[in-house]
Amino acid sequence: MKLLISAGSHIGQRKNNEDAFLYDAELGLFVVADGMGGYEGGEVASELVVHSLLDFVTHSTMYNDGDVTDPEYIERQATRLLELGIRFANREVASQRKARLAQMGSTVVAAIIRQGTLAVGHVGDSRAYCYRRGELRALTQDHSLYTELKLAAGDDPHTRVDYSTTGHVLTRAIGVPGMCLPDTSSFSLESGDTFILCTDGLSDALTDAHIAEALDACGTAPTAETLIAAALDANADDNVTAIVIHCI
Repeated sequence: MKLLISAGSHIGQRKNNEDAFLYDAELGLFVVADGMGGYEGGEVASELVVHSLLDFVTHSTMYNDGDVTDPEYIERQATRLLELGIRFANREVASQRKARLAQMGSTVVAAIIRQGTLAVGHVGDSRAYCYRRGELRALTQDHSLYTELKLAAGDDPHTRVDYSTTGHVLTRAIGVPGMCLPDTSSFSLESGDTFILCTDGLSDALTDAHIAEALDACGTAPTAETLIAAALDANADDNVTAIVIHCI
């Protein structure tokens, strides 16, 4: 299966860009991070996250076990590798939370694609989506106060949760003591699938329906640039970052 990959980041309406992204097609590694903690702290944190993950995966003996062909083993291996890699990135960020960087942290969403399987891991509210046969599906669930309150409320029609006050209150984040617990999952790839990794600058500006419309308008060549442009047209007020992976 061939992968068409595009990626990009835009400062949006902010004074600086605290997002970071990285991908290595040979490794099959894709990472998006959204830093926090002030002008310098956010930038440092997100860059630490993406490069720490790359370093961990590059040197992992788990990943370099290239003779394994069992699909279930590969799935477990990739998922575990992401979990350990995110924990490693958390340690690297936490170790540098000093002086002017004392409040820094980051979200992360990362994926590994290997032999027809995509593994996803995340902490925070950066997201992963799959667009398959005209339908957009969220592959991650935000680690935010809003999400937790919505889950607790269930179907109770009398409970209203205000996104404007709870949506960006994170319950998990990279580098913050006691808050790094990555969620992981895995999926089988199909020809025609499009996977998206993005920061909340994109998912806040565009509803799922608008993301699907933008991808559909691309036809057989969906790109990160198209999604970022759609978010900016929708007056995104945050940094907007996305990696788009299309399977052919």
